[in-house]
Amino acid sequence: MKDHTMARISKKTGFAAAAVLFVALPVLLLPACSPGVVGAPEELPPFSNNCMTCSRWMEGSFSNEEVDSRSGKTTSYWLHQTRIWSDRSDGIWLYSELAESGREGRPLQQLVYRVNDDLSGGIVIESYRLPGNPGRFLGDWQAPRAFNVIEPMNLKPQPGCRINLKRDSSGGLSGAGSGTACSSSLPGSRYQQTKLDIGPLEIKLWLKGFEDSGKQVFGLGEDGMIFSRQNPSKAPVSIKPGTGKIPDLGPYELKHDQKD
Repeated sequence: MKDHTMARISKKTGFAAAAVLFVALPVLLLPACSPGVVGAPEELPPFSNNCMTCSRWMEGSFSNEEVDSRSGKTTSYWLHQTRIWSDRSDGIWLYSELAESGREGRPLQQLVYRVNDDLSGGIVIESYRLPGNPGRFLGDWQAPRAFNVIEPMNLKPQPGCRINLKRDSSGGLSGAGSGTACSSSLPGSRYQQTKLDIGPLEIKLWLKGFEDSGKQVFGLGEDGMIFSRQNPSKAPVSIKPGTGKIPDLGPYELKHDQKD
């Protein structure tokens, strides 16, 4: 009788141990099979290669010399553009300063641009004005951290100044603003229109200011002002937000058949 009882107890104990092992086994295997741990896809980059390339082409110092066809006088201009807030993923932000040579203390324009992908497959550039007195940021294209005292929410959007860029036949990017909704900071004008051709070594700019009547009262480059990159052997650099890494895009390459 005693032997039969012990056999039944041993049998029950074996069943219980097997049941515990059966329940525990999936728990032990769960971390190894979890899709969140194994085979998780890499996070997609926040910007396309085209967008990154466009911003790299825009960054830097550019100069232009214009010869007045009537007076023969030569006028030089400087365009400085530098990336700010490089850790943000809601756009590639650039500070832009345009001034006549010798009058850098009184720039024609100080703007902040946000470069982003647009749903049509092109690039969109949105314009913002600086809050308060923009003169406090004069020359800060040399010190982009100076803009850390403000945030994008402090900027003044210029919704009518949006420019949509598309790739052109030369492999560069071209686009223009139109209409009368882009309020102007140019001398004597109420609204302005801008056209851009952007390439790896130069930016071609058309900039015109108009009165309410539509009369043009200011113009830079009737045929487009060509701003040439200074130190062209040095590739512009953009950092992928949050990584501290330079994307391998090639310094000056935008292929016709490139797709994102």
